[in-house]
Amino acid sequence: MITAATDAPGFNFGALAKGTQVAGYTTGSGGIQWTADMWRQFPAAVRICQDSAASDHTADVLDVESGAATLAECAPWKKAAQKAFLTGARPGQREPAIYCSLSMVTSVVNALKAGGVDRCPIWMAHFGIGVTAAENVLRASTGPYPIIGVQFANGPKFDSDLFLTPWLENVSGKAVIMQEPPGQWNDPKFWTWQDCCLIGTGVDGKLHVFAFDPKAGTWTKAE
Repeated sequence: MITAATDAPGFNFGALAKGTQVAGYTTGSGGIQWTADMWRQFPAAVRICQDSAASDHTADVLDVESGAATLAECAPWKKAAQKAFLTGARPGQREPAIYCSLSMVTSVVNALKAGGVDRCPIWMAHFGIGVTAAENVLRASTGPYPIIGVQFANGPKFDSDLFLTPWLENVSGKAVIMQEPPGQWNDPKFWTWQDCCLIGTGVDGKLHVFAFDPKAGTWTKAE
């Protein structure tokens, strides 16, 4: 399923239609950042971290473009935001994604890979592509860096977007205390995050995978 949406900075908030899916900014200067009252009016809005420091790890999306976050901040932000998502630091957070233009997608993916991030959704801006072409991009999306959103038009007051509905609906639950998984977790060898799992070699020399359920706060040994 695909959901239509619009996004706007705080100074154009009044152009957004009530009762629709929208996106706004948790950080930013010059009137870009939304106020607390704006978030109250659209509690399910997609939350975008727009500042150059990539400071909001509970946002749904990091904005990577000129004047916002940089390529160097992609992997560190994703790792911190993924942990926030898994632990329910902000209930309602989506799986953390990166926003960038079509021309930046390859660079963003390369930066994520170089930083040890093996999976990250992408919200891609491709102005002028049109609704049908944007839908086709989303329907064909696959792999470890899937396109979950397309910003297909920009206007004087707001931009127009399409999102994969499952991404919008996959939100974190109430805050939980992330307990260490049992057994092999105490091994001093290296462990790494991949999506919602911890993967590493145990004391027995075998590869082990622990999956974390952010809503239940529990671990399941997958392998």
